[in-house]
Amino acid sequence: MPDFFKKYRVQLLAGIFLFAALIFYTLNLRQREVTSPFEKAVLAVTSPVLRGMAAANGAVRAVWDGYLFLTRVKEENRRLLQTIKIQNERLIRGNEAILENERLKGLLAMRERLGGTTVAVSVIAEESTPWFRTVTIDRGTAAGIREGMPVVALNGIVGRVIRAGATSARVLLVTDQAS
Repeated sequence: MPDFFKKYRVQLLAGIFLFAALIFYTLNLRQREVTSPFEKAVLAVTSPVLRGMAAANGAVRAVWDGYLFLTRVKEENRRLLQTIKIQNERLIRGNEAILENERLKGLLAMRERLGGTTVAVSVIAEESTPWFRTVTIDRGTAAGIREGMPVVALNGIVGRVIRAGATSARVLLVTDQAS
């Protein structure tokens, strides 16, 4: 510890002198109306130090405020991205509902144009060999499907039923060479 005082003796004495001068200046400030030469000297010595401390304080505050601002912005960005994701999902579902509605309207209009009995079906499987172009539908004889019946879609003829089971049927597509 004595080595510390020996090593930094000048700095410590200067700090003690400045601190004592500030205390003396502060205590005598209210008692006088005129600034003494000593007070002027103290002001001249301490004002650059105080300006530097104020600038450092401003810089630290700016960095801290910037950090807090960026932290809030990061959280806000995360929240906004989540909101955008939810809104995009809603938009996609809405667009799908619109497209499905248009398809169903088209199917109803086609049903009216065709007249007679029609059965709506969905494709549940597709033949994967290059020799046959067939699909399997989800309706069969229980729904009134019979072999030889035509299969049509909004855009035209799809094919004809070549095999019919109780709950499914196989359709030969018009793109097959044997059709």
